[in-house]
Amino acid sequence: MSQRTLLLAILAALQADHARLGKNIEALARVIESTPGKPDGEPPHLVTIRRIIAEAKDVTPDLIKSNFRYQPLPEARQIGAYVAGALLPNADRADVARVFGLSRSGLRYSLNAVKDRLSIDPTYAAEVRQIIESCRITITK
Repeated sequence: MSQRTLLLAILAALQADHARLGKNIEALARVIESTPGKPDGEPPHLVTIRRIIAEAKDVTPDLIKSNFRYQPLPEARQIGAYVAGALLPNADRADVARVFGLSRSGLRYSLNAVKDRLSIDPTYAAEVRQIIESCRITITK
């Protein structure tokens, strides 16, 4: 069990009694987010991409990994898969799919959906380019 997994279990236990522990839960959540290393064995660069996309889409990284279908989660997953492919062409596709909560066919669909939309929607293309640049800067630090 990784350190992050253990901290997430503690956080879940604390959230059960959140009325009494409110501020402690917020502090623990900040500690978990700042915990270094690979959460649950996920490659760090892919986790970084997921975090940046979560910030851009105003969702949490854990929601991107979930199977919820309401917007903007599916779009965030699709963009994440595309950005990972663009910036990390040698990344294992199984890792990319796992980090973004996709199946193999879902990953393939996501890559094609983003490519198709990039060619017809300039606003979307600008947003994706901006996310790619943010990820590139962060990853190469």
